[in-house]
Amino acid sequence: CTDSKVYAEASEQLHKLQPSAFSAYSLAQLFVKRNDFSKAASYYQQAINLDSIPEQKANYYYELAIISGTKLGQLSAARTYALKAAELKKGWGKPYILIGQLYAQSAKDCGEDAYYQSLVYIAAVEKFITARSIDSDVTDEANKLIASYSAMFPTKEDMFFHGDTEGKSYTIGCWINETIKIKVR
Repeated sequence: CTDSKVYAEASEQLHKLQPSAFSAYSLAQLFVKRNDFSKAASYYQQAINLDSIPEQKANYYYELAIISGTKLGQLSAARTYALKAAELKKGWGKPYILIGQLYAQSAKDCGEDAYYQSLVYIAAVEKFITARSIDSDVTDEANKLIASYSAMFPTKEDMFFHGDTEGKSYTIGCWINETIKIKVR
């Protein structure tokens, strides 16, 4: 019944008459299930604007970050939403895990060659380390991701041939715009 078009239309009409964070969030979830991510994002924004409970807003921001980054391709916005979620819910590592994963998925698009692309993984791993350091609930996941993506760091040879040294600062461009210290495998 909740998957029907009539249910969605009735829910939207009810929300227009009596808007609440709960109804906006419910509609966001409904449209995620229907793969209408733009509409879902709009309802997540409404839920954020209508709710006054920081932890709830954090959850809405986090879910909005997921669909913005993974379904709508809005990577910068996804990072902003994830950071707002982390700000509202102190000690929550999942938003940093998400940011790290978005960085890692962008590596091929954020560097002029394989060496510079491999530096993106350093930024990703730094987010996983942050997540692990503030939230013991994500330690296992963070450790797996750190192990996986650390293996993609540049080699000493690649670093040498690009005229870099370990520990040198490098600013990753693209949408990431973060400065890292060069590390090797």
